[in-house]
Amino acid sequence: MYYSTQFVVARSAQLFGLLLNDKRKQNETAIFRLTNGVAKLKECSAAVSHLESNLKEMLLAAEEKSEVSAGIANRVSAEKEIVEKATGEANEEAEKVGEMQTKISAQQAEAEGEVSSFD
Repeated sequence: MYYSTQFVVARSAQLFGLLLNDKRKQNETAIFRLTNGVAKLKECSAAVSHLESNLKEMLLAAEEKSEVSAGIANRVSAEKEIVEKATGEANEEAEKVGEMQTKISAQQAEAEGEVSSFD
């Protein structure tokens, strides 16, 4: 049979108190870590919400800029067609002027030849 003396009971109570105190410290440490973790999660959640709103604003701005650039591209394309058409017409005129210059030079040479034959 096992008998408990006052010393054994007091020592057991003391050890139980030490174990209880150690467990309390572990629980306090765990609570502190978990509290910090929750606080950081809340901070991250707020940061993510802020980033999402900024991203939405940036996407809207990018869409507006895309629409503007598409409009500019259409306008540039239309102006390019006009310029190409005008360039083609200018090249045709240059060919006509070249042909006329050749005819005029030939006529001038013929006229100078006729004038010099009268002398």
